[in-house]
Amino acid sequence: MSRSGVDKEKMSSAEFLLVDTLGKPCAGFEAMRPSAETELHCHAYRHAQKNKIEIQSVLHTHSPYSVYFSRKHKSEGKVVFEGFEMQKIFQGVTTHTSRVEIPIFANSQDMKDITCAFDSYLQANPWPVGYLIEGHGVYTWGGSVTHAKQCLEALEYLMEIKFMENK
Repeated sequence: MSRSGVDKEKMSSAEFLLVDTLGKPCAGFEAMRPSAETELHCHAYRHAQKNKIEIQSVLHTHSPYSVYFSRKHKSEGKVVFEGFEMQKIFQGVTTHTSRVEIPIFANSQDMKDITCAFDSYLQANPWPVGYLIEGHGVYTWGGSVTHAKQCLEALEYLMEIKFMENK
């Protein structure tokens, strides 16, 4: 995890800390405070492991497009992408004709509210490629840091294209 308050663009290895699956700093990292949203990352790892979904990295940004779409589509509870070749970067998506839904969860300062919303979503839906938090940003994941970054970039690309189409 990244420690709290770090500029994510200029991170070095010193800005990372090791946490357990409950988000508590491991031995040797107790003096560092993890990000306030550590539980959202850990929750995704725990759920993926339980459901035999391969994720090794969870990434999150506060990008303008993710915030825009999380607010624009909050009443629908999701953003839908169809017909984009870029969708094939996501695990399990093999054709551009697939429908990719990104759920939107209400923002809260209590991470349990968001993890409960994710749990409820998973009871009725397949594992998503990521999710949006209303007015906050996007979370996505992958089988490696590189793959998670590619998925994040793909979601950003898809949101940007969808934004341009709506102009």
